[in-house]
Amino acid sequence: MRPLRIAWHAVGLCLLGLVCHTGYCAETSVLKISVDTTRMAGNSAGPFSIAIALTDGSGLAAGDTTVQVTDIGFSGGRALGGPVLFGGANGELGTAVTITNSSLLGLLVEPFSPGSELTFSLSLTAGSNKSGTPDRLTVFILDGSGAPIATLAPAGDYFVGIDLTSDDPSPETFGSDLSRRTFTGSPISIPRPKAED
Repeated sequence: MRPLRIAWHAVGLCLLGLVCHTGYCAETSVLKISVDTTRMAGNSAGPFSIAIALTDGSGLAAGDTTVQVTDIGFSGGRALGGPVLFGGANGELGTAVTITNSSLLGLLVEPFSPGSELTFSLSLTAGSNKSGTPDRLTVFILDGSGAPIATLAPAGDYFVGIDLTSDDPSPETFGSDLSRRTFTGSPISIPRPKAED
């Protein structure tokens, strides 16, 4: 029951993280993301999960946008397996994850044990959406209750958000919001993730 509760909670947040921009065409970009998770290790707000979501901007579930998550590292932590997969999501954090926009929402939620740093590479191939609303990738970290750790993002409490447009996509990154507690403990200091081409 708990995994479904986490997944549906993340579904709502993904929709909040959807931001509109004008049309785009297919191209591939690669980004390397690193998140300092030092203060999460051993924190009572765990166990923690990563939620990676791809929302389909056109609403047509065209299957022409793909996100590949590879080179996933935990720097002393590890993936715990047993991912919840929804829509066009496949794989697991222990190996690699692929999400396509073959449904309105593709979502992976998987628990992990944090080490000092969470790192991963994103290979982003945008489709040919002409609706004016781009497909969007959003990355959350969930606490032990399945709620997202509060961030300074304007809506949706995500750490990384990327609109998949025709231009080289620019990731939005936000650190945690220390003015808001987690549902299961004190606020956790997580600096703004680093994103590099």
